[in-house]
Order: sequence, then C-alpha cells, then structure tokens
Amino acid sequence: MEKVIIIRYGEIFLKGKNRDYFESLLIKNIKQALSGLKFDFARSQGRYFVENFDVDDEFEFVDRLKKVFGIYSFSVAYKVETKANEDFCDVRECIKQLAIKTQEETLLKAPKFRVTVKRADKRIPLASYEIAAKLGGVVLANTSFKVDLKEFDYDFLVDMRENGYSFVYSDVVQGAGGLPVGCSSKGLMLLSGGIDSPVAAYMMAKRGMKLCAIHFCSPPYTSEKAKEKVVELRNIVEKYATDVKLYVVPFTEIQMEIHRVCPAEFMITIMRRFMMRIASIVAKQAECKALIT
Repeated sequence: MEKVIIIRYGEIFLKGKNRDYFESLLIKNIKQALSGLKFDFARSQGRYFVENFDVDDEFEFVDRLKKVFGIYSFSVAYKVETKANEDFCDVRECIKQLAIKTQEETLLKAPKFRVTVKRADKRIPLASYEIAAKLGGVVLANTSFKVDLKEFDYDFLVDMRENGYSFVYSDVVQGAGGLPVGCSSKGLMLLSGGIDSPVAAYMMAKRGMKLCAIHFCSPPYTSEKAKEKVVELRNIVEKYATDVKLYVVPFTEIQMEIHRVCPAEFMITIMRRFMMRIASIVAKQAECKALIT
C-alpha cells in the first residue's frame, strides 16, 4: 500500500473557460509551499495527488498544505488497485488494516462507524452502497466497531477512480479555502505591528491577492524590537501568501518636522496622511493596485 495525499479544490470548480488559469496558479502555489520536500505531483479528474513522499515528512506536508489558499480539503490516503473482478481484494485488505489501526488508537469504548464509497469508475457493476456493505462486513469481522450510518464516530472512505486505483482513508483535513494567491493582482499592506493589518492581509490573500508590505520606522522613537515584530508578522502572513516583500521606510525626519511645524492636535492625522502618500508611491512602483490596512 502506497501512501498519497489527495488534494481537492472548491471554488475553482465554478470557474468557466479560465478555470485552467486558476488551476495552474494553484498547482504552482502547492509546489512552492512544498519546496524542499521530495515528492511527485499528479492530477486526475479534478483531484491533485502528492505521491512518492517520505512518510516521515507526512506531518510537514499536512501543515504546509493547510496554509495554501485554493485548497478546499485534502486527505492522507492509501492507494491500492481496485481489482473489482477479484472481489476488491486489495481494497478489503487495506480497509481491514486501517480499521484495526483505528481501533488500536481510539479512546472510545464503543466506537461506531460507516463506510462511504465514491464509485467514479462506472465500469464496476456494483452500486456504491453494495460495495460499502461488502467493505463494512470486513470492518465488522476484524474489529469491535458497531455500524451506525448517521451518528458514526469514524467514516472509512473509499474513492474508486477511473484509472483502476482506489484511495482508502478516514480523515478529511479542511483546507484554507478561497482562491489561489496571485489571481487577483497585488496589494500593499501597511504593517504597524498590530493585529488589524495582518488579518486584513490574510483576508485579501484568501481572495487571491498577491501581497507586499510596508512599515514605517522612526528610531529612536520606535525600537528595533518593534521592527522585529513587524518582520515576524510578515513571516507569518508569508506562510499563506508566499513571497511577501517588505519595504521599511525611515520616518524619523518627517515625524520630527511634523512635530516642529504642525499643531499638536493635528500631528497624528498629518503623520498618517504622509504614511498614506508614501505608501501610495511605493504601491505604484511595486505595481500594487490597493492599500491594505
């Protein structure tokens, strides 16, 4: 049995003639997110597959894929030959081993289960519910699980694809959703060190916007630690948005001049106005079409 990761997209499915564009971006972002790890990538019938990876890196793969916008969900599954003409022998053995492993790890006293079969391969003469009944019998014969089709604790899923292979798994990991980063132009986020701007940037990246960042530092009025916090926030956002370039603008001289010539009650407003004007210039040079704050 070979372990693979099945990746599913959601919103992209609704796209029309430009769907290939969104898919190519998503594939590019997935490969970039997994850079440094060894794997093979394949696609088939609205699914992506990460194959031939080191099982010791499984948790790293899962952690990185959770942060890729455009992924609706994914599952770590076992890939076996369907062999419908041999009574699904490999699938039966696979679901048996998965059920036994699940029973060994469960903390529940009387776990309940069901088997869900998706039969994309219409060459198989049996209906999905008939195959599920066969495989459910295997689980019953080898574990102490009880059947409950509605209020179940474990759902053993079998995806029988058109290429003659089946994928057996029990967990579906929720992805970040949204659209792949890069499909909605670029935006410049103003990072001050607070939580508002990173959250706003996250929400824009989820809608496909590529991000840059700008920070205004005013030493000695702002410390090096404040700058480090901004860099840390950029790094967190970058895990989701990829390649977030940070512009650090020295603001001390402007701040001192404002303090010297402007009324005290207008200082904050004027400083923010200058920051917006500078950010607009940087955004234009960086080909960003929006300011995010």
